[in-house]
Amino acid sequence: MNEYPEPNLAHMRRLTDDTGMIQHATFILPDRSTGYTTDDNARALIAALRISERYPESGALALAEVYLAFLRYAQMDSGWFHNYMDYTRRFVDDGGSEDCFGRALWACGFTLKSFVDEGFKATALDMLKRAIPHVSRLTFPRAKAFSILGLSCIPEEINAGLAETAKALVDELAVSLCGCFEKSSTTRWQWFEEKLTYSNAVMPMSLFAAFKATGKSKYLEVAERSLSFLTKTLWKKDHFQLVGNNGWYVKGRKPPLYDQQPVDAGCLVQAYTLAYIQTLNEDYYRYAHLAYEWYHGLNTNRIPVYDPKTGGCYDALTPHGVNMNMGAESLLSFLLAHASIRECQAVKEGAAA
Repeated sequence: MNEYPEPNLAHMRRLTDDTGMIQHATFILPDRSTGYTTDDNARALIAALRISERYPESGALALAEVYLAFLRYAQMDSGWFHNYMDYTRRFVDDGGSEDCFGRALWACGFTLKSFVDEGFKATALDMLKRAIPHVSRLTFPRAKAFSILGLSCIPEEINAGLAETAKALVDELAVSLCGCFEKSSTTRWQWFEEKLTYSNAVMPMSLFAAFKATGKSKYLEVAERSLSFLTKTLWKKDHFQLVGNNGWYVKGRKPPLYDQQPVDAGCLVQAYTLAYIQTLNEDYYRYAHLAYEWYHGLNTNRIPVYDPKTGGCYDALTPHGVNMNMGAESLLSFLLAHASIRECQAVKEGAAA
């Protein structure tokens, strides 16, 4: 079994103040001029809860309280969420994107199934109740995927009626994603869209979650086919070569090599972990670890992207090495990947027992 050190939370604390997690960094220092986002604080909440569950003495639970409070403040009366807040604590948008909404939903759902006390869960439950009426109006595939991940978390014992509604919405969203897959797929292009862009693995990941929630084999089939396509596309002999954000990978064209984003590696680790949990297929276990090793130098540039000394994660692989800034998205992608690897290992140990 691969041995990995405990995560260093110094940079997580560095980027977090009493409002939330600051969005960007200039090198290692928080760039306060960039403010905060719901996107990052939603991811930070999930990461902090996962870390706290495994490492109770880490202080991550206190950070989770800050992130949950940010999400609560970001939710508008309509149930939708703001995304961008400046450093003066003023929201500077009329409303966030669908992806922002989906990530917030995921964070709230995850909070409900976590170990936290009733105060945390009551807050998350209230937010979910107000957000759920928007779910059926989502149009973007990733927003649907993020929402599936949140809705599939809701325990029946928390609120049976809400859990039943959430399961129906998971089914509705999963049907929609499968429809996207069938519309765009060909023999050689087994994907949900005509291009690969960001956080790609979240879509097959969400269908593994939908399969767990509903038991419908169609979702497992599409999850496995799409994740297999993504693996074949990104795997280059001994490492993952992620799709660069310089134009993305449009069907029929050559995929750009740079800049490769840590968030895509993190989504791969989480997807392979969930796939392994659902199937116990050893290939998924192996690929989860190889995707995690992307952060430690098993990548195109053969350069570590995560710095264990500072606890930070560089923002991208570039033609010249790495982007030396260490922002929130990159850090959180690593922390979530680390938590998933630990979960993957625990499941394997349990299966072998």
